[in-house]
Amino acid sequence: MDEIVKEPIYRSYTRVIMPALFNNLKEMRPEKVQSYAKNFEILFEGMIEILKTDTRKVERKIKRVSDAQKAAGILNFNLEF
Repeated sequence: MDEIVKEPIYRSYTRVIMPALFNNLKEMRPEKVQSYAKNFEILFEGMIEILKTDTRKVERKIKRVSDAQKAAGILNFNLEF
């Protein structure tokens, strides 16, 4: 059986942050390609790191956040939107 670990963080990742990043890709500009790639690198590495840390406070903070920049800030992801 698959179990989602750290569900509030995962929910914010799938419902808030990823849609915002993909929305940015729809408006792709050549001068921003490098920052788009860096966003995905930061996000991937950050999510792996989150699995290794105690995130109880972060999970409580992120539950009701619907803004991608705010969610990324809570998770300490320096993403460019």
